[in-house]
Amino acid sequence: MTVSASPPTTDSPDHAWLPAPQHPFFLVLRIYQPTEDALSERWTPPQVVRSNVGPL
Repeated sequence: MTVSASPPTTDSPDHAWLPAPQHPFFLVLRIYQPTEDALSERWTPPQVVRSNVGPL
């Protein structure tokens, strides 16, 4: 999953992109119908990695 102000340069069909503003923002994770692991904090979401890639 890529979160950025500009779309990814790859055309891979399995590449997910979530548009975001260029200015600072908050990323919020919503879990609909969470499993017991998520409710008991045994599950952790995928890591978010900050990228310094700017707009195209």
